[in-house]
Amino acid sequence: MVDPIATTRKYVDDFNRGDMKAIARPASVLDGLLSHVWHGPTAGEDWYRGVLATGKREGASDYFVTVDEPGHFEVTGDSTYVVVPPTMGFECAGKQFP
Repeated sequence: MVDPIATTRKYVDDFNRGDMKAIARPASVLDGLLSHVWHGPTAGEDWYRGVLATGKREGASDYFVTVDEPGHFEVTGDSTYVVVPPTMGFECAGKQFP
């Protein structure tokens, strides 16, 4: 059985390295970023492209995500639902957030 928490942390590590191919996997991503929901075999990569496009429009760069311990996860067959509280850092207008 695949460890859903280890898989989630690997996804975050791949994001932080900017490894778009590594995050291109079947998934569903829900985020406050437009378009809010991505599904399918390239959901991670599509979401990442959205992050970069939004950053370009708003002058943000150097994204970095950390995640706390999972609030909840559930495995059903070959699907896993994972809820983790994330924090995203970035640079904008010469300032580092958070």
